[in-house]
Amino acid sequence: MNEHGLAEYLVEDRDYIIYIGLPADRPSQWVQVVHYTRDLVVTGDGQRVPVGDVSSCIVAYAHGSILHVSNPCAPLPPDIDFGTQRKSEQDSLRLSDLKAGLELATVTHGPLTPRNDGSYDHVTTLTNFSDQKIHVLQFGAYGKSVRSGKDYIRGNIGDAFFTAQEFRSWYGQKGEWILPGESVADLHNYSSVGALWAYYFETKSGRQLITGKIVGIIDI
Repeated sequence: MNEHGLAEYLVEDRDYIIYIGLPADRPSQWVQVVHYTRDLVVTGDGQRVPVGDVSSCIVAYAHGSILHVSNPCAPLPPDIDFGTQRKSEQDSLRLSDLKAGLELATVTHGPLTPRNDGSYDHVTTLTNFSDQKIHVLQFGAYGKSVRSGKDYIRGNIGDAFFTAQEFRSWYGQKGEWILPGESVADLHNYSSVGALWAYYFETKSGRQLITGKIVGIIDI
C-alpha cells in the first residue's frame, strides 16, 4: 500500500479521518478506520487489515476536506468532500501589502520535491513571533501578474480563499489561536515556483494584517 500513500499519513500526529475500501482484495465500499498503527488499520466493526493489503483509501482532515485519495471504489462518504473556499474581494496584492504583517508572523517553504504536473510538494510553516496570539482568517495562493509585473493575482482553485477552518486542519493548529512563538505547518502543501502564499490574520488586539512568502524565493 505504500505506493498509494496511506502509510506516510499514519505516522503523522494529526487528527485525520481515514476510510479504506473493503473487501481489501476487491474493494466496493468505504469503511471508516477507528484505530491504526504504522502497519495495521482497524475499522469500526472490528476488522483488522494490514496496511500492505489496502488498495483503496481516503485521508481527510478533521473537518472532512480530502487530503489524499487513491483508487476510489465507491461514491464519497457523506461527511467527506474536496473542500470549500470562501470568495474574496482581494483580487490582487503587492509585496508591500505584507510589510506590516511580516513584522509579526513569518512564512517559510521547505525544500521542493517535483510533482508529475510540474508543481512542487513542500512543507509550509507559519510562525507567530509577536507577543500576541493570532489566528488566520483566510489564506490562498497568488500568481505574478503578467500585465503589471508588480501585482500578484489570486490563483486558488475556484477563484476563492481557503477558510480559517481549513487552515486549522491543514496546518495542524490545535487551539483557536496561534500562540506567541508557536509554529504550525502544512506538511503536504504544493505549488509552482514563484507562487505567493498569503495569510490574512488577526491579532488578539484586533489588528488585521497579511503575511506570506513566495515559493522558491529566499527573500521578498
